[in-house]
Amino acid sequence: GLVAIGSVAGVAPICMLCLVPLLLGLDYVIQPEYAVLSMVLLPASLAATTISSRQLFGIVRILSRGLVGFVVWIGLLGIYGIGLVVLQQGFGFRQEIVPRVSTTALVLAIVVATFWPIQNRLRRGLERLLFRDVYSYAETLQHLSSEIVHLASVDTIAMHVLDRLGTTLDLAWGAIALETPVPAVPYYGWGACPGNLDPQILRSWPDGDRAQFLPLVADGLAIGTLAIGPRRHGVELLRDDQRLITTLAPLIATALQNALLVQRLESQVAVLADREHALAALSTKLMQVQEEERRHLALDLHDDPLQRAILLARHLNEAPPGSHDQQLAGAVEEIIISLRAICTGLHPPVLDDFGLVAGLDWLLHDVQARSDLTISLSTETAARAPSQRLEPDLEVALYRVAQEALNNCLKHAGATQVSVTLCQEPSRIWLRVVDDGQGLDPAAQREQDSLHLGILGMRERLRPWGGSLSLEGNPSGGTIVSAEIPLGGKRDRAA
Repeated sequence: GLVAIGSVAGVAPICMLCLVPLLLGLDYVIQPEYAVLSMVLLPASLAATTISSRQLFGIVRILSRGLVGFVVWIGLLGIYGIGLVVLQQGFGFRQEIVPRVSTTALVLAIVVATFWPIQNRLRRGLERLLFRDVYSYAETLQHLSSEIVHLASVDTIAMHVLDRLGTTLDLAWGAIALETPVPAVPYYGWGACPGNLDPQILRSWPDGDRAQFLPLVADGLAIGTLAIGPRRHGVELLRDDQRLITTLAPLIATALQNALLVQRLESQVAVLADREHALAALSTKLMQVQEEERRHLALDLHDDPLQRAILLARHLNEAPPGSHDQQLAGAVEEIIISLRAICTGLHPPVLDDFGLVAGLDWLLHDVQARSDLTISLSTETAARAPSQRLEPDLEVALYRVAQEALNNCLKHAGATQVSVTLCQEPSRIWLRVVDDGQGLDPAAQREQDSLHLGILGMRERLRPWGGSLSLEGNPSGGTIVSAEIPLGGKRDRAA
């Protein structure tokens, strides 16, 4: 603006000494050639000043951009002059037909109407090519806003914002300091960023007194500070630069706050996942300990109290008929039967000795003997299914699932018939228990799925092998309990 005012003040008198006499129909006071020469020499003098401006600090940018403007102006004036000459020669305008004053007024009107918008577009285009700190405020704000919205992490947002602001404004450095910094990252710096962002310490940094600090506030909370260093070429930030930074600060703060919240949420989810994994491992360990305790308790009962009861029963049975000892023999026999049932219920030896199928067959006969249920067992084995026995712990898990499902049939289902199916395929093994009881309505099914400890226990027993348990109503009435375990995968060792 200053260069334009000075240039107009210097060139306008010379031009007016040509135009005013022309409009009045008088002779030229100064020939037009001298006026045009003065306008051509003006940018040349500015160019010479620019070349020798190494000692004129602070005006290099003004002179350079002013020179671009004058080059555009001179080019346009030349184009207008050439166009006028072409029109005069092409259409054969004569002074007798068109008065001189009317022709001059028409030319001036065309120049005034078209010169400013054309030179503005040309100058802005050249400045964007020649100078790094020339940009469109609206376009830059729109592009940077859309870019920030699509970024997720705190590191990416901070570094992208600093890089875009630094390159757009031609900054020497920039930084973002957060109130709760990421571990091992005190702040994010770009360019020749100083080692400390304290304003008092920063003043000793080269051009540190020209740095600016903007608070980053989101939802009324200060989450950090945006530090903007000086320009690299010694020019202060312009009004559009200040407006761009001020407009972007709340958007940057909101994006960083959202990223921080997501980062904290992810860390909390990771902590909860670790805790869930630890609880699952503890649950599996407790089940293993429970099975071991059951096995030890069954062995202890079998080796000591049960053997003593058997010896006592033999001694009593040898007593004469009708004696008092003969009456006690019946009670001892009942104790023996009870102890055997307890030992078998705690851990059936047939499961260890003969495998899962034999253990399920014994379980079904035992439940059928203690109830009015009619129970059937069917086993299926695919052609390419493995012939060897399953892992002992997996056999115990499937046995306990079947045991819990049969207990539910006795306690809650009110069933009369139950069928148990065990199928082993090359890729999976599944167990299904179907009863003809009262079944489950959807609301009760959801409640049992989430609250019933027996169902939770069955799912926990299958979880180490990646197994699943489902409960659904039988179309013909009753409930279907299905357990499925994929084969070929490794057991969850962490559990």
